[in-house]
Amino acid sequence: IWWRELTIRGTLCYAVEGDGRRTFEQTREALQERAVAVDHVLTHTFPFRDYRTALAKAKAGPRERAIRVAIDMRG
Repeated sequence: IWWRELTIRGTLCYAVEGDGRRTFEQTREALQERAVAVDHVLTHTFPFRDYRTALAKAKAGPRERAIRVAIDMRG
């Protein structure tokens, strides 16, 4: 969304769902069961030391084929 002024058509928010479980709990289960195909959504991952490159890639968006850019905070 950032500077590209995009419209969100759907999003995942924190809430308590109708069955009493939290949204993140349901999402985690769906991902573990591979009920939702998300392999293509995360397009780039960078180590923390390369955060500047990660932010530039995210800002470039479609020009750089960046859908979702993640920064790996481990290590």
